[in-house]
Amino acid sequence: MVTELVFESDEYNSTETCRVISASGLYEVNSRVTGLYEGQKFRLGYTLHIDQSWRTKMVAIDFRNGINSNRVILENDNEGNWNSESIDATSFKNCIDIDLSLTPFTNTLPIRRLNFDLDLTQEISVLYFDLMNFEIYPARQRYRKVSEGVYNFQTVPKDFEAIVETDDEGFVINYPGLFKRMRKTLTQ
Repeated sequence: MVTELVFESDEYNSTETCRVISASGLYEVNSRVTGLYEGQKFRLGYTLHIDQSWRTKMVAIDFRNGINSNRVILENDNEGNWNSESIDATSFKNCIDIDLSLTPFTNTLPIRRLNFDLDLTQEISVLYFDLMNFEIYPARQRYRKVSEGVYNFQTVPKDFEAIVETDDEGFVINYPGLFKRMRKTLTQ
């Protein structure tokens, strides 16, 4: 099964085409984002390998911003360790989820992975990718299920908060002020 999601962002003047391929309980995500931020064109390509529990096993990033280009591949073992041939990943230990700054898709990962009861707040460790500055670092985030398909998202310490709306599969529909899903297509 292939799910294709198209997102737009007014903040980043961007469009993303994201393909989620599911087979035998595993997922591969291939996505392309193009946009214009603060007068500079950018392009992001990313690939994720996700296990049946919606844990990221591999993330590959190819990012171009103006004349700058950055690539990184990180792999996660089952012990919470991240490994990379291009960067030191030792400080990323125990970051289960990832968060890529230029896409709402990575909000789907903890929403699908965690078992949410109404009003339950869950705090998680993520590997955050500030792509415009190409910085990667561990961060803390909180999610709380407000109602069916509606989640309160916060960074810790609380310097950012948003209400994220999802469909019944946990794919983001609306991330107010940042992203909006324009289309969802399913194919076999």
